[in-house]
Amino acid sequence: MNKVYLFLIIIFVLGAGGYLLMKSYSPLTEPISEAPQTMLTPTTTSEIVAGSSGTDAGATAQSNKAKEFKVDGNEFAFAPNTLSVAKGDTVNVTFTNTGKYPHNFVINELNVQSKTVQPGQSDTVTFTANKTGSFQYYCSVDSHKDKGMVGTLTVQ
Repeated sequence: MNKVYLFLIIIFVLGAGGYLLMKSYSPLTEPISEAPQTMLTPTTTSEIVAGSSGTDAGATAQSNKAKEFKVDGNEFAFAPNTLSVAKGDTVNVTFTNTGKYPHNFVINELNVQSKTVQPGQSDTVTFTANKTGSFQYYCSVDSHKDKGMVGTLTVQ
């Protein structure tokens, strides 16, 4: 009879342990939300200096003005997820974390990396787009990049 009770106790303990283990289980990944596919291209105004041909003054005024972008990041996407600038442009990206986990903004090829930003906070990075091509920007926190937190900067 003792063996039967011991067997029942072992079955009960294993069953209770399995139940508690399954009850506390939560998926390791967050659901991926799709960001709207938008492209943001800033516009600049040029100023023509009186007495000049207009071409040189306009080009100078346009090249001195920084391109301003506001990029929001959340779980796990950027908005907008596409940016476009010209080679040689000075670029200011204000990255705002609109999610519930820490995020950042990184472009390896252009040596750009924001601070890791807490929810509701922002950080601004300034850089010169000195190479042409398409460059991926992403969040380097944990595996956020692998979960789809990426975008594309095109430099023409």
